[in-house]
Amino acid sequence: MADKRTPSGNATEDGGTKGGSGAGGRAAQRRARRRRNRRRKIVIPLVVVGSLLLLTGVAAAYVAYRTLNGNIKTDSVEGKLSADRPEVGGNGKGKPMNLLIIGSDSRAGANKALGGGKDEGERSDTTLLLHLSSDRKHAVVMSIPRDVLVTVPPCVMRNGAKSPERERQMFNSAYELGGAACTRNTLERMTDMRIDHHIIVDFSGFKGMVDAIGGVEICLPQAVQDKTGKISLEAGKRTVGGKEALDFVRLRHDEAIGGNGSDLGRIKRQQAFIASLAKQITSSKVLLNPARLFNLADALTKSIRADEGLDSVKALVDLARSVQGVKTSDMTFVTVPVFDSPTDKNRLELIQPDARRLFQAVNADEPLNGRKPGGGSGAPPAQTAAPGRPGAAPPAAAPAPPPVPASKVHVKVLNGSGRPGAAREVGDELAERGFVVDSTGNAAAPTSGTTIEHGPELTDHARTLAAAIPGAVLEPRKSATDAVVLTIGSSFKSVAPPGGAPADAPPPSSAPPPLKVSTRDGDQDICKAT
Repeated sequence: MADKRTPSGNATEDGGTKGGSGAGGRAAQRRARRRRNRRRKIVIPLVVVGSLLLLTGVAAAYVAYRTLNGNIKTDSVEGKLSADRPEVGGNGKGKPMNLLIIGSDSRAGANKALGGGKDEGERSDTTLLLHLSSDRKHAVVMSIPRDVLVTVPPCVMRNGAKSPERERQMFNSAYELGGAACTRNTLERMTDMRIDHHIIVDFSGFKGMVDAIGGVEICLPQAVQDKTGKISLEAGKRTVGGKEALDFVRLRHDEAIGGNGSDLGRIKRQQAFIASLAKQITSSKVLLNPARLFNLADALTKSIRADEGLDSVKALVDLARSVQGVKTSDMTFVTVPVFDSPTDKNRLELIQPDARRLFQAVNADEPLNGRKPGGGSGAPPAQTAAPGRPGAAPPAAAPAPPPVPASKVHVKVLNGSGRPGAAREVGDELAERGFVVDSTGNAAAPTSGTTIEHGPELTDHARTLAAAIPGAVLEPRKSATDAVVLTIGSSFKSVAPPGGAPADAPPPSSAPPPLKVSTRDGDQDICKAT
C-alpha cells in the first residue's frame, strides 16, 4: 500500500500534506479531510465483517492470499438445514442478505484461559443477525439473547443422529445440540427470515483481532471488580486491548454499573463496542499501516469458521466490497423484545406481537429508527396508529365476507390477555358460531392486541374468523398452516354476535401493528450504552 508523501518525503498520518499556507494549503487540508471522511463511511457493523473490507489491500499478493485463504476453516451445513425454509425477504428491489454471527464460548485450546471456568461442550455465547438491505445501503444488527425460550426444530446433532423437536428451550442450546446449522434452523423458525450464511468466532479469535488493530475505545461509568467472572475493569472512556475488550463484552455480573446480571445489559455494551470497533478498523491508523492491516487479516481468517459460501478470502472480500458504502449513521442496532419468563426468572420469552413485527420489518428492509436509508428523517412506516385509537386515520372499509363457511374454519385459540380462562371462553363462543376449535391454550407472551395468524392458503378462512373478532389484526405467514391461530389480547372485548360485528366496532385490519422496539445508531455516543 503506497504512502502519500510530503515534498520532503515524510508521510503524514492521514495521507495528506504538511504545511502549505494560503488557498493551496487549505485546499489540500480540505481534500485530506474528505479522504478521511470517505474512509469513515466505509463502515460495516461487525468486526468480523468490517475487517473483511481491509483484505482487499492484502489479498493482492499471492503468497499472502494463500496464507489467509488457508487460515479459514469450513463449518459445513450440507444436509443439515431444514427442508421447509422461509422465502427470501426484501422490498422487491433486490435481494437482502442475512448473516448469522455466532460468538462461541468453547474453552478448547487457548480459549480456556480467556473464558475461565470448566464448562465443557460449546454454546453460542453471543448471537447476532446481520441484515444487509437489498440495496446494500443500510444494515441492521439484531441481538438475540441466549436465554430466550424458543422451539428448537429437528436438527442433525453433533453425533450425526436426528433430534426431535424441542419446545421451550434456551436459544443457545441449539448450538450445543447441532452447531451453527441447528442455530440457523431455530432462528429461521423463530423469525421466518431466511439465513443465508454464518460465521463463528471464538474467544481467542476475538482477542487477536482487537489486539491487531491496536485496541478499541470503551466507556464504563464506574470501575468493575467481578470476582465471580474474574473481571477487573477501570472506569471511564479509554482504549482497551483484546483481553480487557473480551471481559467488557462478556461481563454478566454487572449490577455495579446499573445492569441486572442478564444478557440484556451485556447486549447494550456489545452493540456499543461493535460500533466503536468499526470506527477503529476504518481509521487511518489501520488503513495506512500495512503491518497492522495484515495482522488484522491474519487474525481474522485464523479465528473464523464459515459455511461453504463464505469459506474463502475471495467470498469474504466480495461480501465486504458489496457493502463498502454503508455509513455509521445507516447502521441500526436492535435487540429482540423479550420479558422475564413467569415460569423461570432466569429465562426470557418473546414479547408478541412485537417480536414478529420486528422480524417482518427487518425482513422487508423497513427503517427501524424513523430514518430513511441513506440519511435524513421520515416517519417510520411501521409506526401506524391502531384502528379505533384517538387521532388514528379513519379505518379502511371492511372487506367483503369471504365465501368460506365457519364450519370449514379450523381455529387454535391462544390466551395472551392475562385473564385466566379467556381462551376457553372464546373457543366455546366460536364453537357455538360453527367454527371448528382444534385447541385452546396460553400464548407464549402477554399481548395487548388481538391477532389472527394464517398461511397463504387460509386467507379466506382468516377473514371469516376476523368477521367474528372485532379489531383483530390479520398476520399472514409465508409457510403453510393447518389452522388459523387466534391470539386474544388484553384489549379484546367479545366475539361479535351472529350477523356481524357491532356497528361501532372497528373492522378487521390487515395493516401491520405498530413497531415497538428501541434502537441505537452506529454513531451514537458509546457512553450511553451503560
